[in-house]
Amino acid sequence: MKEPKEYTLKLAESAKVKSGFMTSYSLVYAGMLSDSVFSIALTWSSGHNSAGYNLYLDKGQREIKLLDGRLTVRDVNKSEIRFVFQR
Repeated sequence: MKEPKEYTLKLAESAKVKSGFMTSYSLVYAGMLSDSVFSIALTWSSGHNSAGYNLYLDKGQREIKLLDGRLTVRDVNKSEIRFVFQR
């Protein structure tokens, strides 16, 4: 199993969290809608197909099942998010 990697994203920054042959997944920090709700955008591409969607999450939620892995939020505020993605 791969060692989990910690990411820190500022508002509107993205990070590729998974990539393979012709397939990639990225997360974008979309900011906080209120003091208790934050948003991340998940984008994926496979060959000539791609899509993206926003997830709206409670600030207290720390474990999120995404893709083929788990996102653990370490810290989130209006300007950045710090998380670990583990497969």
